[in-house]
Amino acid sequence: ITNTANILDGFQVYSPDVDKTSVGLIQLSTNAKNMVNYWSNPNFMPLNTAAGILAKNTSSLVALGANTSFININTVPGLHLIPIKKKTVDEATLKLGKELKAISDRDMNIPMKAKDCLNTDAMTLKKVLSLDAYIESASKNYNVDKAMIQAVLYREIRCYGLDDPISDTLVVEGYAYKHKEEEYKKSPRLFSLPPTPPAGYRLDSSTGPGQIFAATAIDAYNLEYGTNYDKNNWKDKEQFWNKLQDDQYNVEMVAMVLKLKANDCGFDINNLSDEQRKLVFKGYNGSGDKASAYGVTVQDYYEAFSEYNTN
Repeated sequence: ITNTANILDGFQVYSPDVDKTSVGLIQLSTNAKNMVNYWSNPNFMPLNTAAGILAKNTSSLVALGANTSFININTVPGLHLIPIKKKTVDEATLKLGKELKAISDRDMNIPMKAKDCLNTDAMTLKKVLSLDAYIESASKNYNVDKAMIQAVLYREIRCYGLDDPISDTLVVEGYAYKHKEEEYKKSPRLFSLPPTPPAGYRLDSSTGPGQIFAATAIDAYNLEYGTNYDKNNWKDKEQFWNKLQDDQYNVEMVAMVLKLKANDCGFDINNLSDEQRKLVFKGYNGSGDKASAYGVTVQDYYEAFSEYNTN
């Protein structure tokens, strides 16, 4: 009986349109008989594939075929069923999703969609909303408009492409090589050869949700905190690059980089016109025509998130 209770208590039932739930067995009578044919109540979820039935005076489960039986709680005292709450999306979020997708469709041509294909618009919005607590905190701590952080994150996550994880892997290999090289120089062994640098290795890449380079993060951090980290020192870059793998730190750095780019332009981050904000967004991406187009697109995302945040 105890074994059966433990098994059923850990049994997970999944359905795409409902939240996760579990069937928990709190108490089980030793006289419990066949548990069959229940759950006609639409508020409860049937077991699509029955786990089995409990035979009289036994603790073993007899496996049943798919879609054959359902648990009858009338014969199982203490079996508490959990009402299923269907997942709902509020109208404001649905509206935001449609607006963001329309902007993405306008922004991304077919070759770009083929390259930057790892996240759909729906997946991107879900990720940005999941980071809301971090975004809210970064907005308050660094005094940066929340919608600016959201807009940048949306664009960077949406355009996460096939080349991005490859670049990150090359950076990991690059730092591993630098450590081996350093160790070899400290204590070279007779007749041993120095480590061979991996093909195409690098010591920096845009990484994390905000796709930030370690060198850029160092500049932003030094400006914010008055430190003197050296972006030309590979150990300093490694330290920041590794930290950028953490979502919370990465989101905070998005805020700091936006402040850095506003400072580079001579703007007050808290008093930006639309055109100035576009230039700050452009600076986040780089320079040139593509960066200018980036600034226009992210400004559009910004306006959508600004409206959403006021609801």
